[in-house]
Amino acid sequence: MNFESSTDVVCITSDEGDALVPGTQARAVAELEANATGKPVTIHNPITDEVLATIRPASVEQPAEAVAPALPLPAAVVMVARSTW
Repeated sequence: MNFESSTDVVCITSDEGDALVPGTQARAVAELEANATGKPVTIHNPITDEVLATIRPASVEQPAEAVAPALPLPAAVVMVARSTW
């Protein structure tokens, strides 16, 4: 079942509970729920219980500057470095 192009109802299950939504809205709703709870959310067929997709929360990545901040060089070091070019 390609739930993303179908208006048939699918079930979204998370630690917060279950919800029935149209298939065309399922991925967006599941992504919101996964990001809000920080835990994976499953989309499944409400009749057969077949898992159609598992949506994981978006990873939180820190920019490189936040991980290793660059220290400003003293003016004397910059002057020496420029004179050796």
